[in-house]
Amino acid sequence: MAKKPKFHTQIEKAGPTCLKGTLLAFDPSTGSHSSMPGYAIFKNGELVESGIIQVNPSARRNVRLFSITESLRTEFPKPDIIAIENIPPVRYSRAGSMGGWALVAIQRSIGAIISCFDCEYVEVSPKAWQNYKFHGYEKSDEHDAICIGLCVIETAKKLFKSDEDD
Repeated sequence: MAKKPKFHTQIEKAGPTCLKGTLLAFDPSTGSHSSMPGYAIFKNGELVESGIIQVNPSARRNVRLFSITESLRTEFPKPDIIAIENIPPVRYSRAGSMGGWALVAIQRSIGAIISCFDCEYVEVSPKAWQNYKFHGYEKSDEHDAICIGLCVIETAKKLFKSDEDD
């Protein structure tokens, strides 16, 4: 029997909230000239808004992280659940896709984002969310956040389908 992904367990724990509440999905970043934090807001399982959080890439990293958290706390609705890309430091450093300091920065960004709200969160691996690329998908922080959210929504639909059929 195949081991189910960790995010399936997290979705099961969150219950149907993924489908009936407000889900904020994030593609984390500390903000740089090539990447900004992407977000997508889903309500009742439907995408209602997406974009990027603008951060001054020339600011010190701690200032950029503060800017992200301040934006999340003041400009975003309180979510019922958060979905965020999970980037395990060990696996990615071995693959050579990210340098050590970039991994440290992204982990700090993930921590800053999940600390902004008192709610459940789901960590979605890049391998999982990349199966949810939609028609018109182009590589961007915003589109990646949408795919992360879609991955959670569609997985929740599959996991809770029998509940809805009863």
